[in-house]
Amino acid sequence: MRKILLKRAVLLVIAAMAWCMPGVAEPLEADTVRLSPKDVARLNAARPLERFDAPYESVVFVPRGEWVAGLSASYSQQNAKDYDFFVFQNIDGDSYDFKVSPMVGYAFADDLVAGLKFAYSRSRVKLDKGEVALDSEPVATADNLYMLGHNYYGT
Repeated sequence: MRKILLKRAVLLVIAAMAWCMPGVAEPLEADTVRLSPKDVARLNAARPLERFDAPYESVVFVPRGEWVAGLSASYSQQNAKDYDFFVFQNIDGDSYDFKVSPMVGYAFADDLVAGLKFAYSRSRVKLDKGEVALDSEPVATADNLYMLGHNYYGT
């Protein structure tokens, strides 16, 4: 990939130099330059290209032998009072979601960690009333619905 980028950069520099030097290249269009092999040889002899090494620094985020730990948590709550949404009408109720997820891992190589993650979530939905209406009259109604869910998983 680096060689391809270097070749493209060289061609771009040669084309730019040829454009700036009178009598070296003949423009075809505003963004096109035609170079003969003689022109390329003259340009290469005039200014040899030097090797360019970018000053990249290798940074290790998690060194080998380190332990990594983390925790994520979230909570959301919704309330509805006479709420209408598309075919659902007169919705009264509330709900919440809670999730906590700790993780621990060990770096057995630089920036390569293997570990465990556990998650627990709890959801509650309480619907006091609600209707489904496809026309002006309700097709179905629901009263006093309650759902409580607990989920556990590990990876």
